[in-house]
Amino acid sequence: MEKNLVLAQAQIAREKSIEVLHATEIDRNCWDALVAVADGPLYCTFDYLSCCGEWEAVVLIEESQYWYAVPIPYRERGGIKYVYQSPFTCYLTFLCRKREAGSFEVFKNAWREHLRSYKYLAKYFFCDYSFRELVECQVIECGGLKIDLTRSYQEILKGYSHDRARKLRKPTKNLTISMSEDLDLFFKWNAQLPIKSFQPYQLVVLRALWEKLSFNGQIELYLAAIDEELFCGTLIGKFGTTLYSLAAFSTANGRKTNALTQVTDHLFQKYAQSHYTVFDFGSMTGTGIDDFKLSFGAERYRIYQIYKNNLPWYVKIPKSILNYFGVSVS
Repeated sequence: MEKNLVLAQAQIAREKSIEVLHATEIDRNCWDALVAVADGPLYCTFDYLSCCGEWEAVVLIEESQYWYAVPIPYRERGGIKYVYQSPFTCYLTFLCRKREAGSFEVFKNAWREHLRSYKYLAKYFFCDYSFRELVECQVIECGGLKIDLTRSYQEILKGYSHDRARKLRKPTKNLTISMSEDLDLFFKWNAQLPIKSFQPYQLVVLRALWEKLSFNGQIELYLAAIDEELFCGTLIGKFGTTLYSLAAFSTANGRKTNALTQVTDHLFQKYAQSHYTVFDFGSMTGTGIDDFKLSFGAERYRIYQIYKNNLPWYVKIPKSILNYFGVSVS
């Protein structure tokens, strides 16, 4: 059996080429064609990955087409290269034109082997658990939340908690909800919040995503305001048949008036039984934000984090101390 597997892998290797490519070496048309045929998420598209930071990919190429691929976002700090996924990327997945048992296993083996070159896998999340246990790695089950948009709005509404539905029955007077093309308004009000929703480097990523995805019609900004006062804002991504919750904020007055509840409900009214079949709230955070999403009747789905920390002790100990005092060094 083992001999046959080795022979099969050798045959596949002759017919197909497995390469590790930096983003600058990837043919974006071939990449996005694979994402489309594999029904991959927005997070895996070339522009989205590139806006979120440095990345490379393990790619199986056959006849000038990308057959399998898996992205690996990374950072470099202090001369150490490590896997790190942007907070705006909920999960990644294996992109497969067609899963063939033999060749897909060879591809996964190549990916596993390349991951061994990283001493530190800080943040690497998958919605696909087709990989076996990885050497020296932990696989931690996490969760995400989503709404089924194939139902009518009335059916979605029935899933709201009693408290969420009650708040909607008392809409805020003169609150207007509109789609906007002015991202600066989103940034302006984030800057005025007592506790900033987003850090400066995150705002850089959001602006890059806005510029790239707007060009492709893959992002929308919704704002709720009374007169000139903005109460809340939310950004959603659009790809395939899925809508993605990318970012949101609410001011103190917005929270008092449940403005974000009304904007979220507005989106469900707009997109129920449309071309889009899923509203993806993104990953669970272990905070009250999860309760907010669950109150709309959101369903849980599984996400898996791959984690490894084989950093040398002289890096690991200072890092642990800084993290203990709340200083992020990821």
